Amino acid sequence: MKFGNLYVDGKVWKNIGDDMMIFSIFNLYRHMGIDLNDVARIPVSALRTYDGEDVLLPINFPFYGLFRLSPKIHPVFLATSVLHESVAEYMELKKYEPIGCRDIYTYHTLRKAGLDAYLNGCMTITLPRQDLPQGRDKVFFIDVPDELKPFIPAELLENAEFDTQNYFDESALAADEKFTYARYKRYIKEAKLIVTSRLHCALPCAAAGIPTIIT
Repeated sequence: MKFGNLYVDGKVWKNIGDDMMIFSIFNLYRHMGIDLNDVARIPVSALRTYDGEDVLLPINFPFYGLFRLSPKIHPVFLATSVLHESVAEYMELKKYEPIGCRDIYTYHTLRKAGLDAYLNGCMTITLPRQDLPQGRDKVFFIDVPDELKPFIPAELLENAEFDTQNYFDESALAADEKFTYARYKRYIKEAKLIVTSRLHCALPCAAAGIPTIIT
């Protein structure tokens, strides 16, 4: 049996926060001393149909649709989200207990459904602390709601950059894992502050040691 990790494929919409969730599992493997070159990559679109070598797959990812995992995938649910207990029932989560939950709603939903569940939060908070360089002077506003913008202090706008984690169509195809990693490294190199509505921007940046505000 091999160790595995997900990758996001074939989407007309991409939130690069998905890649950050996947990076956190690679970080876990590094702590375990596992050679990342030996880790099998499973596309999210193939979770039902995967038919390769059996894979042990840590899960730090949401499941909102009704589908079952391939019998060749042996999941360890470290941090997942579901929208309704019907998802848990359809995915037969009982046989994968205990189930780590990313959020309190999922925890209560799975406990109500009779599952052994625990609240773990998202694994992106376990990404490594960084040696942040001196001279970081940029404020990044990532997917900040328009309603908030009139209240941003003027001094934070003097060297600010507004950006998004969401990409669509051809831009989504270009927003691959290398793109996401380069963006994260830029935050580490340049950001004196991150202001964001995106959990998987906020948690990795806070883990790195960057001052971060969740809007």
